[in-house]
Amino acid sequence: MTLLEALLATVILSVVAIGCLEGTRNAAQLQRKAELVSAATVRAESELAAAVLGLPAGKGVSVDRQRYAANPRLELVRVRVPQPDGGQVELVRLMERPTVGR
Repeated sequence: MTLLEALLATVILSVVAIGCLEGTRNAAQLQRKAELVSAATVRAESELAAAVLGLPAGKGVSVDRQRYAANPRLELVRVRVPQPDGGQVELVRLMERPTVGR
């Protein structure tokens, strides 16, 4: 093996190693992002259940209620939970409007 062949093999191995490290880094970033989205979704589901029961929203959570245009006995409950990266998770549920005396 000549010196040129050895240098070429070293360069090729370096490029492959860098590619593997980059792939691992990207996978770790996706894993962290998936964990954040999963945690925000769990919180949003909990807040949606609380909103359906008429309980107050948690800190930083936005809960909106709108009449459903197609059926006045129904309403849309929309819950928005912020994420640490600046995004938000939004869940929407269609439910019966509470009636007085129930």
